[in-house]
Amino acid sequence: MTKTASQYTVDLYNNYETDDLKFYSVFTNRLDYTSAIYEEVKVWIANNVDRWRVENLEWFKIELIPDDMLPRAVFESVGERHRKRSVAGVREIFFGGESPSRSSSSRRRSIGRSYRVVHPEEDNNNE
Repeated sequence: MTKTASQYTVDLYNNYETDDLKFYSVFTNRLDYTSAIYEEVKVWIANNVDRWRVENLEWFKIELIPDDMLPRAVFESVGERHRKRSVAGVREIFFGGESPSRSSSSRRRSIGRSYRVVHPEEDNNNE
């Protein structure tokens, strides 16, 4: 049976048993491929991210995790200055290789497209 890239990526995550391979299957592929398991991955991240950070695992690259998948406390403790996902490519992060260079205007356009509000402040005026 032929699978789409999305189906294949979800199957990788579901079939892998170790955290490193699960992480690799989700965060080295297009994130929209895992939209079907978004909530499951978000819970998995929430349940494990503190341990991964303490253990300082070689494969764990917090900058690959989208801000909205991180628990609020982790997002706030790490801060944006330590999360340079838009600058470092997957190849560079995982393999130490050089990412293909892109023009700065191309980089600005791609960053602008992916902007979204993360952990919006709760509206206290409705009380």
